[in-house]
Amino acid sequence: EAGKAAQKRIMEMMMQKQKNFAASMDPTEAATPEVKMDEECIICRCDDADGENNGPLGYLGHVQRSRVAQMRAIQEADNNNTLMKSFRVVGHMGCQLRETEALDSKPLNCLPRGSVVTVLKRAFSADYGILSRRVLVRHEKKEENAADVVSEGWASVMSSQGYVILSPLVSLCYSNSKWGATRPIIKQCGHAAHLKCVETHTLSL
Repeated sequence: EAGKAAQKRIMEMMMQKQKNFAASMDPTEAATPEVKMDEECIICRCDDADGENNGPLGYLGHVQRSRVAQMRAIQEADNNNTLMKSFRVVGHMGCQLRETEALDSKPLNCLPRGSVVTVLKRAFSADYGILSRRVLVRHEKKEENAADVVSEGWASVMSSQGYVILSPLVSLCYSNSKWGATRPIIKQCGHAAHLKCVETHTLSL
């Protein structure tokens, strides 16, 4: 009986929504105010009165991680922003600086791991592929009681085998947060369900 009563209420709700939609299509006639119906569980088709033993009734939602916010912030950042142009040497073999963007050009210096460099120019060549994209970097080493040592040269962000050499310093801004470089994205379908009904349905999957 409870199932039939719930089905009858759903049909009445659908008919009322159809009437409201048809009325809203006529600009000369005011739309009929939508009658608020009691929410029903999408799983057991019962409302709070019929399904009181199934726990509270709430809306279903899905939460997942997303990097959209971080990627958009990077894309919309000012190109002259110092942080966006700063990279850190993360390769355990260091970072080799060369005279030109060619991979076989004269080596100038090898920066140790942990060094922070500033990207001055970027270059992409079809000869090396996107993984071996080259950047002109500048590194300043502070010396006590002496002039700073400045090194400039072309380096690879990543090797052709996918070995990461330079990592954006901006990525450290997200490393100490709970969600890392991601942010929670919540999506809702608009359906309501009892807590116990959702748990039972989830366990049956």
